[in-house]
Amino acid sequence: METKNKGYLLHTDKEVKTLVGNVPLNQYPRFNLVRNSYICLNGLWQYKITKDKGFAGDFDENIMVPFVVESPLSMVSHLLEPDEYIFYKKQIDVPSDLKNNKLILHFDGIDQNADIFIDGDLVGSTSLPYCVNALDITKFVDKKNSFTLVVRVQDVTDDSYFCRGKQQLKPNYWFYSSSSGVYKQVWMEVVPQNNIIKVVFAGDFDKKRVSVEVFTDEVTDAQIIINGHIFNVKTLQNVTLDLINDFHPWTIDSPYLYHVQIKTDCDQVTSYFGIKKIEVQNDKILLNNKEFFINGLLYQGYYYLGGLTPKTYSEYEFDVKKTKELGYNCLRVHMTVEDDYFYYLCDKYGILVIQDIPCGGEKYRVPIHVYPTLNAKIFNHECFCTKKWHGRKNIEGQKDFYLNAYRIIDDHRNFPSIFMYTIFNESWGQFDASLLYTKLKEVDSTRLFDTTSGWLKAKLTDVYSVHSYSFYWKNRQDKKTHKPFILTEFGGASLKVENHFYYSIVYGHGVVQDNKELSMVYKKQYTRIIELMTKGHLKGCIYTQFNDCETECNGIYTLDRSVLKIDENLIKELNNKINNLNK
Repeated sequence: METKNKGYLLHTDKEVKTLVGNVPLNQYPRFNLVRNSYICLNGLWQYKITKDKGFAGDFDENIMVPFVVESPLSMVSHLLEPDEYIFYKKQIDVPSDLKNNKLILHFDGIDQNADIFIDGDLVGSTSLPYCVNALDITKFVDKKNSFTLVVRVQDVTDDSYFCRGKQQLKPNYWFYSSSSGVYKQVWMEVVPQNNIIKVVFAGDFDKKRVSVEVFTDEVTDAQIIINGHIFNVKTLQNVTLDLINDFHPWTIDSPYLYHVQIKTDCDQVTSYFGIKKIEVQNDKILLNNKEFFINGLLYQGYYYLGGLTPKTYSEYEFDVKKTKELGYNCLRVHMTVEDDYFYYLCDKYGILVIQDIPCGGEKYRVPIHVYPTLNAKIFNHECFCTKKWHGRKNIEGQKDFYLNAYRIIDDHRNFPSIFMYTIFNESWGQFDASLLYTKLKEVDSTRLFDTTSGWLKAKLTDVYSVHSYSFYWKNRQDKKTHKPFILTEFGGASLKVENHFYYSIVYGHGVVQDNKELSMVYKKQYTRIIELMTKGHLKGCIYTQFNDCETECNGIYTLDRSVLKIDENLIKELNNKINNLNK
């Protein structure tokens, strides 16, 4: 029978448990709201794959959660078809301290559509693959000693309008294989009846203060303790706290984080925040009222054997620390959303983050990828964005994209490293771009928005964003609106490293033969970047990319992070020149 999923599979001869342990990624997952209660549900689950939507049949085999079903680390390595369902099943003990409390079940990432059942009862559904889902399951498990949790997942990938990032049933070039099922932490916590649900911080750099709102089900008294200073507040009210006598801004060189305790009469959590100011003024990007140059890498978050999920959190630490050590100041998280720990590390080490909203939409017409590159002056405008050509005729699909975008932005308010969001990349699933800029700016006005990264530029945007791998751009082209000009993708030359590349096809923006040639190409491009920066024409650049991703063989690192393909001293030397100009 002909299959629709033509994706790639990797294989390993190693025992999965020796790579990830019995309970992988069991570190506390929510770094911006920490409480003592934490029950990790990662590890071995039972599973079955079937075209039957019902529960009939046995769950005879095991899957390792939280790794996508296509990955070797899941122990399954199956290309899920759009008409197939994967069922996950696990028997779970009810915590002994549940009396008079609530039990919250968390799924931090399920791709793509999921229904969640407890003892056969539907308790929740989600079609937001890049958003955290938290379910109050108390009434379903109260007075029980244990319960059976079943998750039914269907991933149609690009067979519908749902958000999918760069996943395709027929991967090619810069589009990758499907990533289906549970791919982030599954966990539970016991919380009081009137628990602290979330805390939102909004720093005011100029006035040296922070606004805080503590969210609970009902209004109650609360204490906010910042660096030993106690503030008595009410929950569900936005309050402004003066930090004049204890003011430490978050900067790239000194990423100061305020550590916070929040207490009510029945709940207690810890959190943190950083205060920075980001704005566009007179064709410049200002961080804390000083102009700076964005110098970063495209970061797609793919990991050897785990796909979208690292084996351990040490892989996150390697990526963030190496970015810092090599002298870059930014990572553009491209068409995916990482675990909270990744953003915490960027907060901690002073790496700025551009966060993309993963794209969706039905099938795109081929000309949308071609016309803007043929003639940017004629075709590179919002008026050429049609809902028919860009897969956006479906009203439900438009609503789905906005809901995903809203939730991603709302969930990431407290990470100071995030300074800009990309709404649409290269017009994939693009619609009503300027309108969405206005709506999403209302959600979080403290960040910049790159409305249309690459081409089909929008009327309303904070930056003028261009992708140019051939590097023909000599001066800022946006002379009418005078937005800061950023090369949000450039570079991309491919080098295949033997024994560290795992696919039969090599793709990139040009192919080089060895490390010496790649270093030469890199130096030539960055020399031009520094020249444009010095003249004031260019305000930022994002090199493609941190690591190889599937057949795209253009990372500065291999997929397994074992080989740095470009001369390390050269990277540091060029970045040092940019950093000195930044000062």
